[in-house]
Amino acid sequence: MKKLGLLFLSGLFLAISCRKEPVTWNSDWSLVLIQDTLNMDNLVTDSIVSVNDNGAYHLVINRDILNLNMDDIVTIPDTVIQHNVNIPVTVSVPAGSQFIDQIETNTFDFEGLQLKQIMVRSGRAIVEVKSPVATMCIVTLSLPGVTKNGQTFSIEVQVPAGTNSNPSSISQELDLSGYDIDLRGQNGTYYNSIQSQLRVKTDPNGGPVFVNTSQVVSFEIFFENLKPSYARGYFGNRIIQEEQEINLDFMSRVVGGAIDMENVNLTLTLFNGIKVGARAKLESLEGVNGQNNSVFLTHPQIGPWIWINQALGSWDNLQASTHQINLTSGNSTIEQFIENLPNVIKVNFAFEINPFGNTSGGWDELFSTSYVRAFLTADMPLSLGMNNLTLRDTFNLKLGETGSIDPKSGNIKIVTSNAYSFGAALSIQLVDAENNVLLTKNATSTIAGSASVSNNAPIVPVTSEVLFEFNESEMAAIKSMDRLVVTAVFNSPNSGQVANIYSGQFLAFRVYSSLKLSTSL
Repeated sequence: MKKLGLLFLSGLFLAISCRKEPVTWNSDWSLVLIQDTLNMDNLVTDSIVSVNDNGAYHLVINRDILNLNMDDIVTIPDTVIQHNVNIPVTVSVPAGSQFIDQIETNTFDFEGLQLKQIMVRSGRAIVEVKSPVATMCIVTLSLPGVTKNGQTFSIEVQVPAGTNSNPSSISQELDLSGYDIDLRGQNGTYYNSIQSQLRVKTDPNGGPVFVNTSQVVSFEIFFENLKPSYARGYFGNRIIQEEQEINLDFMSRVVGGAIDMENVNLTLTLFNGIKVGARAKLESLEGVNGQNNSVFLTHPQIGPWIWINQALGSWDNLQASTHQINLTSGNSTIEQFIENLPNVIKVNFAFEINPFGNTSGGWDELFSTSYVRAFLTADMPLSLGMNNLTLRDTFNLKLGETGSIDPKSGNIKIVTSNAYSFGAALSIQLVDAENNVLLTKNATSTIAGSASVSNNAPIVPVTSEVLFEFNESEMAAIKSMDRLVVTAVFNSPNSGQVANIYSGQFLAFRVYSSLKLSTSL
């Protein structure tokens, strides 16, 4: 399908790089447990986020939710031609004499397609000939409507002698790449039809052979994996249904709260690059967050069918017909959709060709350059306001695995250098190997946000220290800890005021422990 991608908040906190910033640390604490720097630089590299002239981040989305080529739109099923010829007379045939010359019209079942012409990009034919004649026969098979470089398809095989009860057979595989197949039949007025001509003569180096009317010479052509570079005819009425469920795993860390965004807009562009009447429908676009809260994106053109004119031109100058759906805060629920912080996005999309039947009179056309596409784009300032936005992450941390912990009290300290404008309140949980929560602790203070963030001021980070204090009764939990779960509740200054995010901002942190370990190996 062809994907919607990492949307909306994929860069702010969670899809982050580990580039170290020049931060100065001053501490007398004895043990560094965790150290990292969070920023958005890797997202700029991945073209999810761009930086404008004043240094502010923009969220850039360029994602396919549907992308079909010629093979997806017209699929030619594997099919078989069978031609059985009864020997017309009972007679003794001299050596080297032709005793069968017959043309037959064969009809394909193309499962709703009414094709008049195809040019084969790739595919093969497996030809099998059977003969009951009691001498070697030279069999020539021709397909008058199948040509390559002006030459008609023709194959000559030597079939060994056989009997009525045990006819001999021979098979041969042929590459059909580059062949032009005329499917209009003998008089040019049909579809899905092809002529076959069978000629049979006896071995010129043998003797006469007796044949009779009860004998049948037959052949079978199995057409397999035909992929056209061009097709003309009526391609039937068909609905192509696309259902996607896009998992934004990084958003699973968001466990509560909300954000606010400004100037939100997206554009869905529909491309019809086939010379066939068509219509499309964005049936639904649903975002489900980590708390299983669901928001459906609504817009007047989400739900109903949208007619898209057929393409113009041909081959190397094919011009797709387009239709745009602009989703803004004023005409849709795009803000509510984004602010729901979805970690699963469910897309249902449909594309229908020839919704009103064979209106072209069999002149639908597809070229190797034909395509159908639904493409989502956006370029919006990454301006956010946060109200108790709650994120959670887990770190593997075993303080007791190399010895025993003796102190009757202790602390874990987190020191941050924060160049973002938002602040955060922290809490931690100590979890054992069986996933039991041993202890939950709240920090004694909060992480402060920088107050000097603007498009013309230098970025000045602010340093904060938060403590988690443990008494004697809590030491057993420290020793049994297998993982440390950190929960951060973020808030923008001034009660969720929307603010830009700028290049060069970062949040660096170190986690220390003052616990003194005595080691027994």
